[in-house]
Amino acid sequence: MIGSHDDGWLWAIPIWPDTMSVGSVMRREVFRSGEPEALLNEHIARLDRISSRIAGAEPKGDVHIEADYCYYSDTIAGRGWFMVGDAACFFDPIFSGGTFLAMSTGYRAAEIIDTLLADPSRTQELQERYSGFYKTGYDLYARVIYAYYEGKFNIKHYLVSVEDKLGGGSWYDNQWVVRQFSGDFWSEENLLNQALISEKRFDTFAPFTRVWDCPCYPKEPAAA
Repeated sequence: MIGSHDDGWLWAIPIWPDTMSVGSVMRREVFRSGEPEALLNEHIARLDRISSRIAGAEPKGDVHIEADYCYYSDTIAGRGWFMVGDAACFFDPIFSGGTFLAMSTGYRAAEIIDTLLADPSRTQELQERYSGFYKTGYDLYARVIYAYYEGKFNIKHYLVSVEDKLGGGSWYDNQWVVRQFSGDFWSEENLLNQALISEKRFDTFAPFTRVWDCPCYPKEPAAA
């Protein structure tokens, strides 16, 4: 589970029946405003649904700190190698898309490698296509995260601002929002994807050719 407040967001992930991973993500200036353990405890106290679940629990070890752990590569494939999942890109796991992206890119890389073993002459073509597929998925995921941070840890602000681009109705029951948040990162017809792509301030990778080839969703949405 996750939760947000004015100064950041928290995760609480069950590891074992009696163990939960709890952490707080915050901006640099907030982190520098106090001691790590005190900040973590104060942020946890802001969210009842997290603090109530760990009431009476004892910490296992000291508070650990990680900074600036997001990264990406513009080169995804090369002679004799492909990068999949977190090997080439990692963003804040706010909406838990990492496993899905890793499985989708891993499966696609395996398909392409199988093709290349049978027809090595297509190496450059298929490496470029895989790179476009990989970047398309991670780019759309990244844009949601950027919008979340821009809205001061609340994606609602961005979704409200683009309601008129989503085909009518409110954002909270819009099919494109539901699909995108369920991993629809490779569908060109998704109107939320198109709205996010238009936000040049959210660009991450160097310019690339998008590959619209969703591994899960059909090209046309089901009738309502």
